[in-house]
Amino acid sequence: MPGPTLSVVMATHGHGGVLARSLGAICEQSRPPDEVVIVDDASTDRTREVLAEFQSRYDFLKITRNQRNLGAIPSLDRAFALASGDYLYGAASDDRVLPGTFELALESAREFPHAGLICGEVVRVDALGRNPIRLGFKAWDTRRFVSPADVRRDWLEAETAMHSVSTATIYRRASLEAAGGFPWDLHSWADTFAARTIALRDGLVFLPQPLAEWTYDPQSLSQQTRQDPHKLLDLARRAARAMESPQHRDLYPPDFVARWEAEFRQQVIEGYCDDVESASQALARARSVLKRGGPLAKLGSVAARLGVGALNLMLVTSVRSSLARYRGQAT
Repeated sequence: MPGPTLSVVMATHGHGGVLARSLGAICEQSRPPDEVVIVDDASTDRTREVLAEFQSRYDFLKITRNQRNLGAIPSLDRAFALASGDYLYGAASDDRVLPGTFELALESAREFPHAGLICGEVVRVDALGRNPIRLGFKAWDTRRFVSPADVRRDWLEAETAMHSVSTATIYRRASLEAAGGFPWDLHSWADTFAARTIALRDGLVFLPQPLAEWTYDPQSLSQQTRQDPHKLLDLARRAARAMESPQHRDLYPPDFVARWEAEFRQQVIEGYCDDVESASQALARARSVLKRGGPLAKLGSVAARLGVGALNLMLVTSVRSSLARYRGQAT
């Protein structure tokens, strides 16, 4: 009997400088994917040339180009709709699948054909590939099938509200479709929400090793959301409403939804306050330099003072209005 098939899906825009690294890691796996579906969202850099070069070497690459820039979510939606594999992996242009990942995943798929997900650990690095941080699950350290009950206890109840290893997650198509697909209105959290919902329905296979390297990029879709507390709070509200919907409320009891939303909001507030504290410390150091004089002050004391003053005003105003909004939304 033939084994399960795997589709890798990617939407890319303006990543010509890093795309070859990501595609190389995908195409040179010990068990290559059956197809790699890429939607180029009207890139104007070297992306087209990089894709053409890879397509000349790997016949499983299927490339579609948007005539105009549609954005990350519509492009991802289009890419997933074009994929045909039994299992789906969403790749990012600047991340890297680690060697052997697809072979291990598909071996697990054959052993546990009813598991909704196959996932492992993620290594987070900066844009230069430095400062690695390993991200996984506190409760799991061996290869195993994790039942829906254990998913609830060891993941949803034990990890933080924002916890996600989507970079190292492969979805079984049938389970994804049964769960309603990716809720794209949740934007950067659509894959995490889908993964949690699928795991609560069908369980998952956990592989106790890093499967992918996630590059921290402040300009990425997920980080742009994380940097805006208002967007994060709106995301929490919409995710909670999705949990409470008739389609999913059998998986997410009301008391869990309330706890999850409260914890998510608390993490947003604490993270925002930490950012403000860091910015305030930087402002204090800048003021100290300006008062002492020296090369920095001589090069642009007036411009620096204007910048510090503007940033200080922005921070004070933003903190006051945001915290007031948080308190209002939390009640």
